[in-house]
Amino acid sequence: MSMRSVSAQRHASTWIVFSAALAVVSAASAAAAGEAPLSPEAGSDACAALADKMREALAGPAPPVPALPLIDPGYDVRERNVEDELRSTAPTAPMTYAGWVTPACRDQSRRDDGSVAVARDAAVAWTSRPERGWIERGRIIRCALDLASRSNLKEWMADPYAPAARAICASEVAARPGEASLRDEILANAVRTHHGSVADWEIDEAIVAVANVLGTVALREQLVPVLAAAHAHGALGYDRLRDAVCTDDGMMSSRRAQVCSTVPTGGEHAWRRSRQPWMWMARGGATALYAGMVAGADVEGKQGGSRSAPTLAGVLGGAVAGPWLLYALTADRNSQFVFDDFAYGAEILGTMVAGAVIGGVVAHEVAFSPHAAAAVTAVGMAPPYLAFLSFTFD
Repeated sequence: MSMRSVSAQRHASTWIVFSAALAVVSAASAAAAGEAPLSPEAGSDACAALADKMREALAGPAPPVPALPLIDPGYDVRERNVEDELRSTAPTAPMTYAGWVTPACRDQSRRDDGSVAVARDAAVAWTSRPERGWIERGRIIRCALDLASRSNLKEWMADPYAPAARAICASEVAARPGEASLRDEILANAVRTHHGSVADWEIDEAIVAVANVLGTVALREQLVPVLAAAHAHGALGYDRLRDAVCTDDGMMSSRRAQVCSTVPTGGEHAWRRSRQPWMWMARGGATALYAGMVAGADVEGKQGGSRSAPTLAGVLGGAVAGPWLLYALTADRNSQFVFDDFAYGAEILGTMVAGAVIGGVVAHEVAFSPHAAAAVTAVGMAPPYLAFLSFTFD
């Protein structure tokens, strides 16, 4: 063997030993600083699998979302439906999409690594699509990845028609130690009025659902003010939230223990009983008015041949049915009934006017026979009557 070969081998051996020593020193330094050395999963391609999954999913059908009811089914049904969504393990379930964001990818996003941009951009694109399924799943991934932008997150938490996304976003905010102000702002709006009625309070069903399904010690502690506010306002959902917050997890803070010992169990049942007489009175009054209009139209039609009652009923029914029809036809196009959006608000107003005109003309023409006046009035008044009943459900 030549001297040149021996020298080369010595240099190579020295380089290997030096490299190994450098790796050991780097790992030791990271451990001393409280940082674990990066695993292959936490490298620059940690979010590549997420981007691939999103790309593959987009080639298929949009994820299914619960049908948007035209009539409010009541608070208990809405809250239970959100819990069922969060517990589902189906391939298209909300939690399945949240699970696509691995801890390594989330950590990479927190470091604002530029290589996560592909996955983030894909999620942003989903939230801009017309289908509600992609919109909601995109929001879920954005919240699990980097909490989205603050303005978007606040808007999403106010969207009444994406409760699963609201629940997962709330759980993600709770898990971030540096988001106290954002979390407090979101939870401050968790107890709200229902349909704008100051006498009818409820807790955001997404908050109650996530507390029961995904509740952690940190989340229970953070929901203590929400529980206190729900008790103060007699809000629907109080019993379910109290069960979640006041569970004995062995790590209850003194503040949580104090509030849980102060607010009673089963308080919601008493609040509902106190509301029932007023609710039944309102329903009874609406039913009496409905029946009176039908009876009056029958008498008026048979005695004088007037068609004013059925025409008025057609105007009122058309004005209510128009937005309902728009809502049903655009359920997949819009993620929410955006009353503060000017363009969509103009569409709603337009359908109200068009529905009123069409309903009035059709009712006037159909009620040409005196014997048809009562039936036309009953059909015309049905939409506003049912709409009123939906506002008295709890």
